[in-house]
Amino acid sequence: MELCLRELQGDACGKAELQSAHTVSGGDQQQPCRMFPAQCLSRPADANRGRGGTRFPGHLRDLKAVSERGVRHSPIVGAVLTGGDLDQVLGLLHLRELEPIHIYATASIRRLLREQNIFFNMLTEQPWQSVWTDLVPGERFALVASAESTSKLVCQAISLGGGLPAYVGEKQAADVRADEAVLVILLESRGDGKRMAYLPTVPAVDDRLLSMLESCDLVLFDGTFWTDDELVRVQGGGRSARQMGHLPISGPGGSLERLAELSRPHKVFVHINNTNPILDKDSPQYREVREAGWDVAEDGWEFTLRQTKPLSFWPQTNLRHGWRGLGPNAITTNTPSTCG
Repeated sequence: MELCLRELQGDACGKAELQSAHTVSGGDQQQPCRMFPAQCLSRPADANRGRGGTRFPGHLRDLKAVSERGVRHSPIVGAVLTGGDLDQVLGLLHLRELEPIHIYATASIRRLLREQNIFFNMLTEQPWQSVWTDLVPGERFALVASAESTSKLVCQAISLGGGLPAYVGEKQAADVRADEAVLVILLESRGDGKRMAYLPTVPAVDDRLLSMLESCDLVLFDGTFWTDDELVRVQGGGRSARQMGHLPISGPGGSLERLAELSRPHKVFVHINNTNPILDKDSPQYREVREAGWDVAEDGWEFTLRQTKPLSFWPQTNLRHGWRGLGPNAITTNTPSTCG
């Protein structure tokens, strides 16, 4: 892959990034947690972990919290799955020997993982290991904060239709509802109605989705591929971006064109494949997305959304728009960016 080779040779203006992972915590005090599935919520007991004179990147801060609480402790309370793709679900297996976890998924994705895949039986070897809650597209619910309470974050899953993971066979596919395959996750702080959206897999953008995104204050959007034929050109064959369920950034009907009129949200491309030239800051593609008002996510970026302060964005040099956030029940996200 040309971009990877250029990075290894030091010719690309960019840096290696971790697997795409996006985490949230809510409340007056936050400690971001980290996990491979789409969204997770930190335990209240960890709210002040990692604070002090030194600022740690997200993954190092998590290791610090674990070491302070014990080798089996995890700050992760729950995970919300936006689909069943391997890069969205494999992280659950890393938590099989830690503390109980609450997993939110549609009934179709839950059946794929729990009833048709023996690996995920490791999450239910003990009755306390995991609690599964079925997501119903369109319904709102409060995320858990602990075994005894809910958090100050309200979640809503919106169906995008889309296809199924490549590992799902024809017989398995018959048991999956199309409206439960791919989701947008909306997170909202109670009390003020403002919100953020997380969309790592977007097969298409219709007017309904556009309207929903315009109501958000922060949008983390599918930036997997720059062109529709990106992998076909690199590999000499295979499926296009759209056939894989990812709207490309460029070209007619691409996300840059379809989302050009969004004016309210802070917009960030995430889930970026290692073939995508926007990872190279010297590329014309990177300049094009920046000039269009988009950011390209990097490892360790954090967004702290509050009512009384501007958007706190780490590193601070990337603070834009004088944006004001989500109220006293703040949402903090930690954002590694790539998917390949």
